[in-house]
Amino acid sequence: MGGAIFSQSESLNWAGYVAVSSDYSVHNATMSLIIPDTSTSGNSYAAFWVGIDGYNDNTVEQTGILAEPSGFGHNEHTVYLVWYEFYPAAPVYASFTAQAGDYVYASVTYEGSQTFTTSISVYTPSGQLVGTLTDTATVSGALDDSAEWIVEAPPSSSTGILPLANFGTAYFGYDYTGIHTTDYASISGLFAPMGAFSPTEIVMVNSAGQAMAVPSAVSSDGTSFYVTYEATSSHHGPHFGRAQ
Repeated sequence: MGGAIFSQSESLNWAGYVAVSSDYSVHNATMSLIIPDTSTSGNSYAAFWVGIDGYNDNTVEQTGILAEPSGFGHNEHTVYLVWYEFYPAAPVYASFTAQAGDYVYASVTYEGSQTFTTSISVYTPSGQLVGTLTDTATVSGALDDSAEWIVEAPPSSSTGILPLANFGTAYFGYDYTGIHTTDYASISGLFAPMGAFSPTEIVMVNSAGQAMAVPSAVSSDGTSFYVTYEATSSHHGPHFGRAQ
């Protein structure tokens, strides 16, 4: 799929795209995603989310899916948790879980006065609603200055960045999910596909500078991209948050 490649940066725990803007200018970001079949062997993790803030500041308002390991030995398997977070507050998890292959629609909306609403819905491939999780909160110090579509190796507050799970390929946006007006943002009064904002591509690298997760170019219609797993993180370290 043809598309544009914009400016690029590197991160130890994020891969995807960020649209950077001026303070208090980002009013909405939407995401759709097909949850990838993720191997969390070796106590590894991967999060897939949409958010506002966190690239150039110290808060993040975000919602998405966390793939994490559960069980031991022959009973070891991956669980897919549905969550939101008004970082630096702790993440909140839904009472329902998702499955690999499910479709996700998620959004984060700036309501004004440092108040945000997150909403995430999960659907089976046949279109049946699995569940919806939503909340509104005020985030002190939020600058509302960027929108993100991210695969993350989640950090821990005690031991650093968790090892990145092998998620294969994560597909984001309308061209893959068929969910309209995703991945879109509303920035400075313009509601448009993410590609309209010349977003910065973020490549996840390890401490040696080797690529661990790499995004594709944004599709020609500006709505879609995918991220490919490249290597396992050597970091150990859920607690989500800003890019490192």
